[in-house]
Amino acid sequence: SFNGDTAAANALNDYEEGNHAASMTAGASGSMVIGRNDLAYTKIGNMVHMTGEINVSSVSSPQGGTRVSLPFATASHTVDRNMNWGGQGMVCYSVAQYEDNPPSLYANAGESHVNLLYFRDDAAFYDFNAAAGDTFMFSFSYKTDS
Repeated sequence: SFNGDTAAANALNDYEEGNHAASMTAGASGSMVIGRNDLAYTKIGNMVHMTGEINVSSVSSPQGGTRVSLPFATASHTVDRNMNWGGQGMVCYSVAQYEDNPPSLYANAGESHVNLLYFRDDAAFYDFNAAAGDTFMFSFSYKTDS
């Protein structure tokens, strides 16, 4: 109950806090080694909020974009063009820009990772391939199915 409200529809029945040991992988080929991997999450109902920092210590010819794992899969519905985000929260340090744009986060419905992509000036997306020394600070929210 909250503030005397005992209605089942208003009950908080799913709350979880934890740390997520993320993996960072290349979309097609190559590999990446993470140095600093400090991600935390809070899950309330079907909303997950992630914060933290990832640093890439080394790479071996990554191709096909960069993926970062999530602690829970994104919602499987396709409302809002598969974008189930509460925000685009990422700060990049020592990261290459494309057409003056830093990489952005993008996730498809029902996937357990986010893609790091460049949003091009012609409204298309371009793969971002992480390099040694790249540092990402995250703070974003997304929906799950449960």
